[in-house]
Amino acid sequence: MKEFDKNVEGLRGIAALSVVYLHYMNFDYFINLGYHPDTFLKFIAFGHQSVLIFFILSGYVIGLTNKVSDFSLAFVGTYMKKRLVRLYPIYLIAIGLSLLAVPEIHASVKITIAKIGGNLLFLQYGRFKTLDGNFVLWTLNYEMLYYIIFIGILFFKPNLKKLIVCVFLFCNGIWLYPKVPGLLISYAVGWVFWLIGLYIAWLCPVDIHIKVKNQRVIGFLFLMIATGLFAPGTLFLKAVNLESKLQLKIVNIVDLLYLPVCVLLFIEACQRKVPYKNIVTGLAFAIPVVTCLILIAKGDFLLKEEWIAAGIILLIAMIVFWLPIKGNMLAAMAFTGSISYAIYVLHMPVGFLMQKVDFGLPAPYSFVFKFIVCVGLTIGISILLERVMQPLIKRLFFKPKQSASVSAG
Repeated sequence: MKEFDKNVEGLRGIAALSVVYLHYMNFDYFINLGYHPDTFLKFIAFGHQSVLIFFILSGYVIGLTNKVSDFSLAFVGTYMKKRLVRLYPIYLIAIGLSLLAVPEIHASVKITIAKIGGNLLFLQYGRFKTLDGNFVLWTLNYEMLYYIIFIGILFFKPNLKKLIVCVFLFCNGIWLYPKVPGLLISYAVGWVFWLIGLYIAWLCPVDIHIKVKNQRVIGFLFLMIATGLFAPGTLFLKAVNLESKLQLKIVNIVDLLYLPVCVLLFIEACQRKVPYKNIVTGLAFAIPVVTCLILIAKGDFLLKEEWIAAGIILLIAMIVFWLPIKGNMLAAMAFTGSISYAIYVLHMPVGFLMQKVDFGLPAPYSFVFKFIVCVGLTIGISILLERVMQPLIKRLFFKPKQSASVSAG
């Protein structure tokens, strides 16, 4: 793999593990019923922001593997076939494990079948509820929608920069109107991140002379954590009594404040020349810093432990950002990135299945043991699916040359 490919894969791996960490560590009594660790470690998570990074990664990968001049009816069929072959086999196994971990039992067989069928068709969250045993699958609904819309981008060939601006303005200008479906706004917010990934792939040239700086990667990761803990968008909406206007909590306009740091972390990995990088960097730091200063000025900073943690982590981010740290943690995580899709879709049912196992250990030790076992099982199964099963399936559906072009989604 080229060095910048390893870096992008490594970022994908870090993002996947952060989602796993968030769910196993922060969800009360998830993998270990009756006990949940209440330590500073629970704040070291950026799972939600990692999903936003996945959107950028998805748009970027689609941009790398498809050119603006590619459109044809034959292309559409091959393109969707590649996407389905990449996603569906592992997705189907994740669905099966989810139903095994948490069976879907509803008031009627019709409702149960409809819900399962909706998930099988990637209609979860958009039309049907996500399976109880794997609620992270909601993101696949967004991904499939963006894959389909991409066909329209190839056909109409819009100015990508103007399209991003228009979608961004739409998100911010329309969300207050109750008649506009919250899901539409949510899709649009996620699409902003996806389109930026596409923009970087198509319009920002690679510069092999740009080297990944570990201190920047680590600094941006800490900055992302601090920004998430401060939740500046939510705080602002509360201050102006508009929080109740948010129709959906999972992805909404407040997530646009995470855009600068998410983009910075991504372009640090992909080694591309991106315009206005210094301005974006200043904005990424300004958002949590200004939020912190406002909380201190109002005398509210010490009221919540997550704000105190955010302040400490923000200080660490600002210090680390300027320290010379050798190595390349992104490239070191490349293998994990290569199995990250399976890690993401499998870790929830593995965790729910672990709930049912009693190792007879005291609560703290039981949690640590289950945490290690869950992570180990998830990674082990993911290796089998991504490195053994998936190549066989690609060769089944594509000729060797085509198979090599089916990239990780």
